[in-house]
Parts: sequence; C-alpha cells; structure tokens
Amino acid sequence: MKKKDKPKFTNTHGLEQLIDFDFSTEINGTKVYIDVTTTYRSDRQKQKAYNALMMKTKLNMDCKFYMVIKSLTENGKQKTVNLLEGMDEVMEINEFINMIN
Repeated sequence: MKKKDKPKFTNTHGLEQLIDFDFSTEINGTKVYIDVTTTYRSDRQKQKAYNALMMKTKLNMDCKFYMVIKSLTENGKQKTVNLLEGMDEVMEINEFINMIN
C-alpha cells in the first residue's frame, strides 16, 4: 500500500503519525491489515502491534492486524510467539494463504 493511502493521526505532541502496514484486504466483511516479514523477532512484532493499537484506538477502526512470516522455524527451532495488544495474529505465509482461499 502506498504511503499516501495509509491512515494518519495526530499524536499527543501535535505531530502527524503514519500507521504503517504492507497490505490491506477484506476477509468475511472485516478489514484486515497485513505486515509481511521474512523472520520473526519480538521487536518487529512490538512495532507492528503499536501500529495496530493506534489504528484501533486512535482511529476507532474495527479491524484485524496480522503479522505474516515466511517461517516461524529458524535453525530447526520453532519461535515462541506471544501476542501483544493490538496484534490479532502472527502466522506463517501458508496459514495466511489458506485463510484467504
């Protein structure tokens, strides 16, 4: 999604902030925002969850935010995911593809 089409809000410092995500779609009548990344890291999820939380609270949007990852397995080990406020799901790409089909 192009930067000009992404929602913005004015933060408590009076500055305009962009709510960032890679793609948006609608699934079963619900607006869904998707961030895609190749590997899972908790600091990436924190950033994406913050964007989700701002969309849901500052803009009062009824929506879902998904972090979609190539694989949650790295070096033969399954990554542990703890969902943060705002984030609705962290899933592998094949799960997401199955969801939208």
